[in-house]
Amino acid sequence: MALVMLPCDLPWWSNVQKKLAQIEESSCLDVVIDVMQKLHELCNVSLDPDEDGKDTSVFDGLRHFVERTMDASERDHFLGHTIKALARHARNLKQYRPPRGLSFSLQQQADSYELSYRLVASLLANAFFSTFPKRTEKTHPTLQDFNFTHFFKGLVE
Repeated sequence: MALVMLPCDLPWWSNVQKKLAQIEESSCLDVVIDVMQKLHELCNVSLDPDEDGKDTSVFDGLRHFVERTMDASERDHFLGHTIKALARHARNLKQYRPPRGLSFSLQQQADSYELSYRLVASLLANAFFSTFPKRTEKTHPTLQDFNFTHFFKGLVE
């Protein structure tokens, strides 16, 4: 039975939690984006040295969306409530992870799993902040990258 490597299982989890706490404490888009960039650089290391370049434009789409698509009240709610709730859910991953870990769903295997709302919220929040290890076709040919970085790039018009 193969287990999913969760961000809270990695050696830099305490640093991730500190950065998520910084996001919880801020209502400034520049601070949020800066901390998200630092999280990305910390967590998205590749096993392939050719793909380990620093990309400072990863969150340009998110910045564009918040600054140009959201109106003032939406932006205030996002920065004052939503982003803080996401950071809190992300920080609680270790608390909600199943005691025996999270298994991959394998083809031709008749199993079923029930995941708690809190675990799913925490997994999605970690994906939003891009704290999952980087997956590429070379390193993980059957798994797609779970982080939101590709989604954010699509937000730029």
